[in-house]
Amino acid sequence: MRLPAETGAQPGKFDIDDGHAYLREIIDAVDDPEVSKITFVGCTQIGKTETTRAIVLSQGEVARAPMMFAGPDQVYAREQRDLIYSIAELCPTLRDRVPPERFRNDRAIDLEKCLVYLAWSGSKQRLSGRACRVVLKSEMDRWQGSPNLADERTKAFPGNTTIFEEGTPIDASAHLEPSYKASDRRTFKVQCPHCGEYQQLRFFPYCRGELAGKGGIGGLKDDRGNWRSPREARKHVHYICVHGCRIDEDDKPEMVRRGVWCPDGQTVNRRGELKGEPANPGRHRGYRINSLYSNSITWADAAEYYLTNRDTTEGLKRFFNDWLGMGFEPRGETPKWKDLGLRLAGTYPRRAVPKVAYFLTAAADVQLRGVYWSIRAWGHGKTSWLIDFGYLPKRQPSPDDDTQEQLASDLAQLDATILDRYWDVAGENPMGHSRLAVRVLGVDCGYRPNDVYAYVRAHPGDRVLAVRGDPKIVPGTLWRLSKLERNARTGKIYPEGTQAWGIETNAYKTEIADRWMADRTQPGAWWLPEDILATDGGEDYLRQITAESRRAEVLNGRKVLRWDLISHGADNHYWDTEVYCCCLADMVTGQQWDAREWLKAAAPRRPQPTEQVQTRGRGPVSDFSAR
Repeated sequence: MRLPAETGAQPGKFDIDDGHAYLREIIDAVDDPEVSKITFVGCTQIGKTETTRAIVLSQGEVARAPMMFAGPDQVYAREQRDLIYSIAELCPTLRDRVPPERFRNDRAIDLEKCLVYLAWSGSKQRLSGRACRVVLKSEMDRWQGSPNLADERTKAFPGNTTIFEEGTPIDASAHLEPSYKASDRRTFKVQCPHCGEYQQLRFFPYCRGELAGKGGIGGLKDDRGNWRSPREARKHVHYICVHGCRIDEDDKPEMVRRGVWCPDGQTVNRRGELKGEPANPGRHRGYRINSLYSNSITWADAAEYYLTNRDTTEGLKRFFNDWLGMGFEPRGETPKWKDLGLRLAGTYPRRAVPKVAYFLTAAADVQLRGVYWSIRAWGHGKTSWLIDFGYLPKRQPSPDDDTQEQLASDLAQLDATILDRYWDVAGENPMGHSRLAVRVLGVDCGYRPNDVYAYVRAHPGDRVLAVRGDPKIVPGTLWRLSKLERNARTGKIYPEGTQAWGIETNAYKTEIADRWMADRTQPGAWWLPEDILATDGGEDYLRQITAESRRAEVLNGRKVLRWDLISHGADNHYWDTEVYCCCLADMVTGQQWDAREWLKAAAPRRPQPTEQVQTRGRGPVSDFSAR
């Protein structure tokens, strides 16, 4: 097959052995009587449309049975008709069968001995008008309505028909993905030039198990684990074999030439032979391939595009669709960190309190080597503003002091960083204050609990609370107070006992995520500083609060939402502090967010903590003194 100039950037002979070896089996499958349906899923510029044109022309010469070529719309069908005629004119076998231009129409491609009827989505008459032995459906994920109507055209040829469909998937629920999943799900495996292991080329290395860090593109991060710039990454990109071998771009052409299509459930031994039994045997073959196999796209090209577009949802979607040939749906509708930063950036600088805010809450998430913290201001209708955030590393204790405070030096820094500090208001708030201190600080006691409890006991009263996620909390309850006497995991007894507030974190995570997408002009908006994308640590903060996504599951016959990390090993500590800040604000107000209630509660009152369980719609668990 020779391609005319109008077909793309590489006119001339289309050599299937020169970088397109993965197409041979797909085209041969059309002539296999044991195959009734072929689903070809792939990225753009990988040869899907060329494959469809080759099938039309070869079947027109070899099989000479009526066919149907269907596309997403009439314009596309016309364009492909003209290109197929142009290719046929360059073929010595077919050029004499191509009709003059004045005899070409929208009814069919006429190859003299075979008619290829034209059809397109949205036209039931075209899709259902003719009996055909071969049906070819192109760019199927751009179709409107169900593409299955065209399949009915093959009923007049029982046992000897072929349905071929191809396209680049748009999302996981569109036409192609379900069809591929119903097939034998073949992937193209190539042989490592060093260890001889056959494997699929993947962009993302495995993230867990014995293959963690292998089987994907390497060089995207530096030795400290930080993402490289797109330009810098091009100098370091290579492929990491599943056994850890380094594979360079120069090895790719020979690897692709000797590749093998492998159904799901089977493996390929080092002689290139299929072993085992397919997980989904049958007459439906499915093929999926990505840009890493292309002879015109380098691994560095793919790495550069990913690093350039990974911070926006739309850019990441294009990468999955057009480069990996995979459908893309954001998990749990969690936005990308940069999208969120742009959407929620307010008109106030970091560390400044808007004048409509009434009080501040703070929360700290304790880790092995330090503490993450954030402070949020609260106003009418539960509108809130991020005021400040940061990380307090553990300091080395002095040789002559082994006190608990020295051992928990990062927690001790919370006093100067949060409790003993005031934040300036941009004017005066509704209660006449020009600066505010934090009303209540919650410290997560899920990790290093002894250090946390010692710190809380050193601050008597209700201004510093031990908090933790409570997976066993009663449904519909947001928080509860409990006395802890021993570690639930180790059984170790806590000295003097302690109290901790259990919090229904799933409910608060869902509430915050919903506020991200709400109308920002209405009460209840969730704001970030105007310089959040440029401020020190802003990117890390945004990445952490978007590190989880929600999923629905059925528990005891009831549908509930759960939150999981999107990427294995990602940090989510600031996300936890925001959840605790939100709960603490409800505890302060008793969930009464009308401004008139604030005016009544302006005067300081004596703290009176109780051990009652808080549920939606009831009064505050305790009153916290204004400071």
